[in-house]
Parts: sequence; structure tokens; C-alpha cells
Amino acid sequence: MGRLTLALAVLVLARLASGQEEGIQWGSTVWRTDARVNAAYDNRVGEGRNVDGPFFSDTYGEWQVGLSVQNLPAVVNYAAYGRYGWRYYDEFSFQNDDFYNVGGVLSSGDTPLIWSLATDYNKALDYNVGYDPAIGQEPDSILTSERNTRWVTTGSVGYDVGITEITSIRPAYSLQHYYQTFDASGMAEWQIHSADVQLRRKHSERTVFTLAGNYALQVNDDEEGYVGTVTLGVESQSTDKTSWLALIGYSHADYDLSGTDQGFVANIRGNWDTTEKITLYVFGGNDFQPGYDGGAARWVYRLGYGFGWNPVDKISFGASVLHDYQDEIGSSTSTDPALGTVRHFFNASLGYQLLEGLDASLGYRFVNDEYTQNQQVVSAQISYAY
Repeated sequence: MGRLTLALAVLVLARLASGQEEGIQWGSTVWRTDARVNAAYDNRVGEGRNVDGPFFSDTYGEWQVGLSVQNLPAVVNYAAYGRYGWRYYDEFSFQNDDFYNVGGVLSSGDTPLIWSLATDYNKALDYNVGYDPAIGQEPDSILTSERNTRWVTTGSVGYDVGITEITSIRPAYSLQHYYQTFDASGMAEWQIHSADVQLRRKHSERTVFTLAGNYALQVNDDEEGYVGTVTLGVESQSTDKTSWLALIGYSHADYDLSGTDQGFVANIRGNWDTTEKITLYVFGGNDFQPGYDGGAARWVYRLGYGFGWNPVDKISFGASVLHDYQDEIGSSTSTDPALGTVRHFFNASLGYQLLEGLDASLGYRFVNDEYTQNQQVVSAQISYAY
């Protein structure tokens, strides 16, 4: 969730280091480039902050280009990526704007000293619910359909201290800085300092059981909060193409202004290449998060899952679902209609390979959120990847 636990960092970096067949291998690195043009119909353009409308529909076009690079497994692993695009509306031309995403991950290889540094800078024109375990991308902590710019940087370091051949203790520390501005409202900024002590017992070469204690300091402009958590978990790199973790525990939070709260917490992650043609993923859990725009600290609950399927060489299907619920702790009453509302995000696509590297696709997005009218976007896209 909000803080990058060391267990999650290990899972992400193991996934990253597993390598992919796509792209161009140049020495010890794999490069990927792509370009896309897209036409879409949106039944809810520029809705602003009024959940009751009025709502307008429009068509728009987009173009975008992207580049990414990652190294083959090594003592130090790295990945970097960037994307830039522009959106043009048919009737509401004042909504025309650019969007972009740039970031990277740097991490240790298979050594007792485990460290990582990740940063991501993103400008989005609507909800940013993307999930990509290969680069550690997750949906924004604050999901909004407002145009927004977000910058998240996370660093972590830990060390495995061997006790026996199958048991070790891993102290760790992580720091996250989160900064996000919104087009029509305010901003969010916080830092989360997190210290862990984890007892690890190796069940097999690919599976580890864990018992951990965590103490986190959450700081924003309005208040500080202290969160203590104890978790039990299991991590597994079942095969070269299958990895997962499951953590469950109990948290107690004490904030200067929001008050105290406590409850069960969870963190699950799974990626399965079940066959050469089918890929599945799931992620989710709940956690305490700092408040924003003067609001109280929050409980954040997430569950996401999706699949990719290539029934034949030239045809591909894909779908993803995200369920999100956020609510303030304590007795505060927020004026933000997004809090206290269960929101659902659904994306689906059908792709066809026209030529090697050249693909056409149809997409559909459905959003059931705090607005009285659900959002539906239908799109057609041509993309070229090399």
C-alpha cells in the first residue's frame, strides 16, 4: 500500500530481474520503444468537483511515445522508463493537454545487503489505476479523475543476518516522499519513515515464512502519525515466472489530530504466467495513510486483479479490475465525496497483430465512482513497438 515494505520490494525486483523476451537486447540491457495513436469517446468529460453534474460527452484523439530499458540480472539491477503524449478534444478544445510518466528503479542483486531506490513522476488527465509489477507501478494513493501531477520517491535498505542455515533476521528501513497536486483543488504531500525487523525462516529454496514488526512515522503539513504493525507472512518465487506474497497482521495508529484507530491489515501480491498464453495477477490489502488537503488520516482498502490471454499468435485479450475504498479515521467528517465511497474501475482490451510490432486494439473502460453518472470510454488504438 502506501509504504513500500521490504518484502514487496524483493518481489518486485525478483519479477524485474526475471527478464522479458520482448525488446532489443544490447549488451547487458533490454530496450523497448513504442508509439501509439488513439481515438476515443468519453461520456463524462471535464466533470470537475460537482458529483451531480452537469456531464458532457466528447470524442478525443491522443498520440504518445514511450521508451524503457532494463538490465539483465546482475549484482545491481536497474530499469528506467518514460512516456509522453498529447490529447486533443473535438468540442471541448480548452481541455487539450499533455500527459507524461518518467521514472526508474535501482536495486541490489542476490546479496545479504538488500536495497532499492525507486522514483516515479507522472502527469495524468484522469484516474491513474495502472498496475505493472515489472516496474513496481501501482495505482495512485489518492485516486482522482481531476488532472493531477504526482511524484513519488521511495528508498529502502535491509540486511539479512543469518542465525541458522534456514533462519535469519532482517532489519530494514524505508522512506517514502509523496507529492501530488490537483487541477481544481489542493495538494497532498507527506513523508513516511518505516523501520522493520523481520524474522525469516526458509521453508524451501523458493518459499520463506516471515514474522515482522513495523513502526512507521507518517508526516504531512497538518499532523504526525505513528503506526505500529505486527504481521505474519509468506513469500514465494514458485517458478521463474510465478511469484507471490501474502502478509496479514494488526496495526495500531495514533495521530496528533485524527486520533487513534486500530484493526487488521493485509498485503497480497501474486503474478502467474500460468501458460505461455495466459498471465494472471492479483494485488490488494489495507493500510493507514496520511490525510491530505487538511483532512484526517485514512484507512485505504484496495483489491485489484487482471489477466492477459493470447489464444492464437495474432489475437490478445486483456482485462483488469480495481476496487477502492477510503475513509477518514476518527470522528472527522470530510467534504470529499470520494471518501466513504466504494469505487470500481474496469478496463478491457482486444488486440490484433497487423504486422510484426504493429498492433490494433479496441478498449473499454467503465468507472463506478462518487459521481452520479458512471463513466464509459470506448477507444480504438494503433501501436508500434520495437
